[in-house]
Amino acid sequence: MARGCGDRGSSTVEVGLLLAAVVVLLCSTVLSLGVLIRDQLNDTCDQVSATRGARCSSGGPPGGVPGAPGAPGAGPQVLEQAVAQQLAVRDPAGSPPAVRCVPPRPDPPPAGATTTCTVTYSSGATEEVTLEFTDDAGHFTIRT
Repeated sequence: MARGCGDRGSSTVEVGLLLAAVVVLLCSTVLSLGVLIRDQLNDTCDQVSATRGARCSSGGPPGGVPGAPGAPGAGPQVLEQAVAQQLAVRDPAGSPPAVRCVPPRPDPPPAGATTTCTVTYSSGATEEVTLEFTDDAGHFTIRT
């Protein structure tokens, strides 16, 4: 059976539809894997936090986005709020504690720099914690 001119266009459309289906399948697979990996890493972080009594990351915006707790110009209040949110799990009432930090210098602090914070819980108990900056974007870990 001989092909007519109209048959050539239809095979091009079929190939285009197949390519579109493959692209949709690949995108959904990559997205699903990304969510799965993120959830697994968050679970690991929560387990480390529960056993060591400190958070494993600041949870702030990644990559030096303005507004990260120790980012340039964020100010000590943003850093203190981030510490208070992470340490609220230690307070028996579950409320964020009062936090006062020595402002890190220079602004932003380089990776490996440290600063000290005084934490006062609702019970009146206080503790000193050390923040170690993990990158040049202002993200930190809490050491007790």
